[in-house]
Amino acid sequence: MSEFDKRVFAVALTDSPMSTYVKYFSLNVLKMLQMRTINWIASPVQVNTDIGVREYGRLRSAGHTLHEWTSYTAFNGIFQFLEEERQKLKRYKY
Repeated sequence: MSEFDKRVFAVALTDSPMSTYVKYFSLNVLKMLQMRTINWIASPVQVNTDIGVREYGRLRSAGHTLHEWTSYTAFNGIFQFLEEERQKLKRYKY
């Protein structure tokens, strides 16, 4: 396992306009993001509900329709995701 993989085990975003930027990413970066990224997006759907998948990773509802509130409302889901991914890393024997 590379040093990068040990340090960047998960990517959590809140209402990030990633689809604007993906055209500039290399295929390796895109593959890494697809495996490790969740973007909690502005949505009226209950917080942490799976919304879909994009070329850069998974989408979940932030549980609020205003961009400014997405980090706050998704906070618990984000840290649950980070903890789950960290536990997977601990189980991985490198």
